[in-house]
Amino acid sequence: MKHYPEGAYRCTKGFTHGNMGLMYRKDKTYNLSYEVPKALDCDYVLLGNKRQSRVSPEFFEEHFDWEHPVSVKVYKLVRLGKDGQCYPLFIGKDEPFQFGTVMHCQYLPTKGFAPRSVDDSQTGGWHCCFTPVAPHLSEKLASGCERVWIECEGSGKIKTYHRGLHQGGDWILVENLKPVRVMPWDEVRTLQEQFNKEHGI
Repeated sequence: MKHYPEGAYRCTKGFTHGNMGLMYRKDKTYNLSYEVPKALDCDYVLLGNKRQSRVSPEFFEEHFDWEHPVSVKVYKLVRLGKDGQCYPLFIGKDEPFQFGTVMHCQYLPTKGFAPRSVDDSQTGGWHCCFTPVAPHLSEKLASGCERVWIECEGSGKIKTYHRGLHQGGDWILVENLKPVRVMPWDEVRTLQEQFNKEHGI
């Protein structure tokens, strides 16, 4: 079953859903998150409106621009500096993240890393994960340098890269990144366990 990243999507075909008569209007933006019903052996897409309504992935595909999300929830492993600020691990590593601020990407070619952009020009892009899972990157270093996961909102141009499970599955590049919060480790571990269970790891 297809899995769409949580975030905001534009409605392309207005509809009324459920006995409550919830109206989803064309060209309006609605939030998407996931819920797994305990009594049913399937997933439902959960759309945020004044009240929430659950629809199937097929229904979501038919009524929303699922190929071009307005924004997506993404995760990024970062370095926690001694000054309490968060910094990128490798590229542009001296520039701290500004929480609550939309940060536009830069094109910063860095030795040892393949240059990637969200489009065909040298635009650059913020490298993120759909879930806080990146087995190829150490979360704890022998040097004592602390790393943490941050939750972010990605927007603008978006491009995905398919990777193996040993690298956390699909990666995503986003043009704009809005850091939201540093994630507590118990929440990170719960999401990692869910990821492993879903992929039989």
